[in-house]
Amino acid sequence: MSATHFMLFASCALLVACAKDDDLEPTPAPTPAEDILYTELDSNLKLTSVDTLIFHPSGCGMIPSPSDSSASRSIDVNNDGAADFTIACGTWYYFVSASGPCANYNTSITITGASEDRKISITSNYNTVARYAENDVIDNTQNWVSTATLMLSSATAPFSTNFNGTTYIGLKIGSDQGDRFAWLRLRKEGYVLTLYSHAIAASSTGQILAGQTE
Repeated sequence: MSATHFMLFASCALLVACAKDDDLEPTPAPTPAEDILYTELDSNLKLTSVDTLIFHPSGCGMIPSPSDSSASRSIDVNNDGAADFTIACGTWYYFVSASGPCANYNTSITITGASEDRKISITSNYNTVARYAENDVIDNTQNWVSTATLMLSSATAPFSTNFNGTTYIGLKIGSDQGDRFAWLRLRKEGYVLTLYSHAIAASSTGQILAGQTE
């Protein structure tokens, strides 16, 4: 083979190699992480500090029993093995009235962040927890605190609050990368809470919709 023919053959081989390189499939991009970390809870687990209601001997009405009791449950919203929030129920006796003894019996249900960067959305009424309907936006336009009240009945408190039914509440976890927003779905019937599910944005997306799972 002459030198000219060899150079021509090498050039053709290079062109074919280049053509094959151009025809290669591009390397697939990594599969993105899930947008929402969704968790269903065991709905058979109820949270309450009240066993029953009894009629007070004075006739003033019904009071919770036992009169001094507490119960709590921690929630790991981001599934990292550490508690992010704790819901606590409590009843306690504190004397304020002899003529109206039912006022001496107090109850509360609160939710508290495990640290200062774990917060709960509240209304403008003291630290009353904000309640959301499905698809409501949860973001930083709301008010946020480290402890919020779901229920409070106490003669010594400056306010009272209560509700019954199923609702969403807004949560957020702060970090150097920004705030990750979350929701918790629960049902309250009288003094009993049932926690159904929760979800949190996988990154600092700026918001989450109540009930959003993907």
